[in-house]
Amino acid sequence: MDKALLKRIGKSVLRSVLLFFVFALVTIVSRSVFDGELENMDMLNGVAIPLWLLGLWHVFYMLLIFESTVFALHRHAAEEKAAYLDKRIGVGLRAELRALFCSFEFYVDCAATVILSLVMPLGLYDCIGQALPSAGLGKIPVTLIGLVLLLALLLVARLSLGRLWISDSISSGREGKKKKKERSALFLTIKGIAFAVMVYIVSSYAITWFVPFLVTLANLAGGVIVVLYLFIAILIALAVALAVFYIRAIVKRRQFIADMKKICQERGAVLSDIKRPYLSVFFQHKGTSFTLKQEGKEYQCKLIAGVFRSSPLVFTDTGEGLRQDVLRIVRVNLLHVNTRIDYRMEGDGKKLLIVLPVPERIYVSTEGSTPRPADTGEVLGEYTLYTATGFLGALERNIL
Repeated sequence: MDKALLKRIGKSVLRSVLLFFVFALVTIVSRSVFDGELENMDMLNGVAIPLWLLGLWHVFYMLLIFESTVFALHRHAAEEKAAYLDKRIGVGLRAELRALFCSFEFYVDCAATVILSLVMPLGLYDCIGQALPSAGLGKIPVTLIGLVLLLALLLVARLSLGRLWISDSISSGREGKKKKKERSALFLTIKGIAFAVMVYIVSSYAITWFVPFLVTLANLAGGVIVVLYLFIAILIALAVALAVFYIRAIVKRRQFIADMKKICQERGAVLSDIKRPYLSVFFQHKGTSFTLKQEGKEYQCKLIAGVFRSSPLVFTDTGEGLRQDVLRIVRVNLLHVNTRIDYRMEGDGKKLLIVLPVPERIYVSTEGSTPRPADTGEVLGEYTLYTATGFLGALERNIL
């Protein structure tokens, strides 16, 4: 067997074992803090916390720790990253799964997770049984549920890592910058693990005060209403935070439409009615957004919203693309989710894709190739990609 391959297998096994023991360490310490502090709070306040609620929280807590540990230990694995990028051809979930299932590191992670979690379960299966008291499940079904949860989370985390590696590969700058990142991989891995330890141990202290506070409120006269108002206030705050991005998108689209109508009037271009100009910011519709006729040429145009600046858009020549959303805490990426974008259009004429608002990064992939940074006016099969500014400039100069 090739010496380099043996070395890579050894690194993979070591990383998988280390992953589980880091997960074990953080879990043991944070659970100890959580249980000890909560027990003290119970004795002080006489608050009775339901066992199923504690079990459910512990399960959620441990799975979150596991997911973060997977990210921290695999994020800067250069050889594994290179092998994944080499196997991944095209975009979409099928391409991601194909590349992942060709990676033996993934199978090593799965085997280590199953074996070590059975040898050292860390109370996970007890907590699952505690969270499902009415089901009356035995030890074997509860253990199987725990293994399925861990493996499913491992799959989700590794898919998210693959998306992050793709983003790294197509947005990396100068060669020197890439070498600097590779040299600091060990430091960044330790930094990621330290972040996970800090967040979960600190949050253990916070939760041990927050949970008794809520339960105490619920036990007081009218306390249920107070708790309900508290959760409603949190939901409103989150809705307002999201609304800022959508309001910005609507304002930019309104300005774009006004500028486009003005140019069309000046240049003698004929503009059709615009289909759902503002509602399409929230819900992408199928088909053409509007048509444009200029000097005997007809254009089928589609408006695509990049609402969140940090969420890259990936366009292909098949009429479908992706939006990559990232769950991030203090500059640490925890989860990448791909949302499908359908921009297929029927009818005659040149097909134009207009991105507004424009995210920080836009990529294109043709004939199943690895995505690369896009330019305004980029041709993707029968589609031509424009930013809003690029489209208005081309319309004014009649070079669409």
